[in-house]
Amino acid sequence: MNNIISGGPLTGKAAWALIPFIGDRAHYWRAVPDSRVAFIHAGERVQVWKSLCGQSATTYKGVGLLDPGNWPRCLRCERARKKQVSEGSSLQKLRSAAEKLPF
Repeated sequence: MNNIISGGPLTGKAAWALIPFIGDRAHYWRAVPDSRVAFIHAGERVQVWKSLCGQSATTYKGVGLLDPGNWPRCLRCERARKKQVSEGSSLQKLRSAAEKLPF
């Protein structure tokens, strides 16, 4: 059996997740700050999301982020996330090296 399932709802500002009715893969979603885009739909505040591969989506209380479970991940998002992580670790190494400088 090759069943694909997802988990329950997620909270947070960035995560691997599914947004219902948006594609057939899990993406790495980041919340767009409320100051840039904010609106109300059916009495609920809408959250706008942008994936690392460039897709946009919206969620609200009734339709939120879902844990990706065993859904396949977007390859573009995976590449972008790996690049972010490696750049972040390189930046961390530079910061710790700079802290050790005598001046």
